[in-house]
Amino acid sequence: MRKKDMTDIERIYSEMTVLERQISDRAGQWALRNGKWWDDGLHAYVIKCAECHHLFLSQRCDKKTCGDVCRKQRSLKMQRNLIQNRRGAFVF
Repeated sequence: MRKKDMTDIERIYSEMTVLERQISDRAGQWALRNGKWWDDGLHAYVIKCAECHHLFLSQRCDKKTCGDVCRKQRSLKMQRNLIQNRRGAFVF
């Protein structure tokens, strides 16, 4: 099916990763714990990555990124913003 023929829901679902589809299928079984969603069946927190915005599972509730690539991108972005803030040019 072509993207222009898809409905909004079909387009969103097609852009999800396999893991995201599996996680979202269990959405009714989540419980709020420590301010994050906890899945008792998978024994993990369901968190959205701060960099790529995909859902991922984590044993820790304070994790921000889904993997090494996103962690490196976030780190480089934070360093760039820190350098620009020292020069006086604020970036949002």
